[in-house]
Parts: sequence; structure tokens; C-alpha cells
Amino acid sequence: ARKRFDFVIKAKEKITLFEVNFYREGGSKLEATSGEYIKLNETLKKNGFRFIWISDGLGWLSSSSYLEEAFLANDYVFNLKMIKSGILEEIL
Repeated sequence: ARKRFDFVIKAKEKITLFEVNFYREGGSKLEATSGEYIKLNETLKKNGFRFIWISDGLGWLSSSSYLEEAFLANDYVFNLKMIKSGILEEIL
């Protein structure tokens, strides 16, 4: 299936694909998204791409276990505070 990413950056001969979202409320959507992005990260990594998921919002407070699962499985999962601290500059 075709997937449209929010951002694509080529730096240091590496293509990095980004998904960015913000959740106001918790629920099953966060569980589904987390699982989807774990699988997506595995597929992209096998094909030579880097995947970065940036997500934030109060919705994660009630669904933190799904976020933790993705954080442990994926190479790059960040919130807005981490982005503001300059972590992307270190990676890219």
C-alpha cells in the first residue's frame, strides 16, 4: 500500500521519513497507531530508510503503555520537548 509521510528529509545520504501527530484524548486510536508505527519502522529499516515518529498531547497520559511499547521498539520516537531540545539536529 502507498503511504504518504508528513515529511521526508535526505541528509548524509540517508532518507528519513517522518510522521507527526498530536492527541488530545486517549483511546483505541493510540493503540492502533502505535502498533502500526512499530511495524512501519521495521519495514522501513529493512529497506534502508530511517523513520522518526514525533507525537505529543494529553491523550498519551491515559495510553502511556502504548507509547512506551513504541518507544522501546522504534529507534526514534520523540515528543515536542525533545524536538525543541535539538535532538533532530544530532540525528540528521
